[in-house]
Amino acid sequence: MLYINAWAIQRDPSLWDESNVFKTERFAYEIEGYNYKFLPFGIGRRSCPANAFATRNITLATLIQCFDWGAPKDGLVDLTLKNGTNIGPKEKPLEAICHLRSSIADIVAQLKVN
Repeated sequence: MLYINAWAIQRDPSLWDESNVFKTERFAYEIEGYNYKFLPFGIGRRSCPANAFATRNITLATLIQCFDWGAPKDGLVDLTLKNGTNIGPKEKPLEAICHLRSSIADIVAQLKVN
């Protein structure tokens, strides 16, 4: 297992003047035009290294919460492995049928899509 010491990277005195002091101007160059929906992950060089992982998990959790999932009409799901490994692509792409949950439908109808 590999651990990355983000704390040490973000406080490296060879990269930052006054590395132990928080300075907002370090982040100002990317603020303009930035998508603030992802601001909790930080911005710039000191942003969260797990941003992509967290975003994928939130997306998956939202899909599970908002939809009822089922097998295709024939009821069969082919899980044949490609190249004999249990990770990576399957021989045939996984197919699933999803239906919006009734408890979520009213909320989705109120959403504004930009």
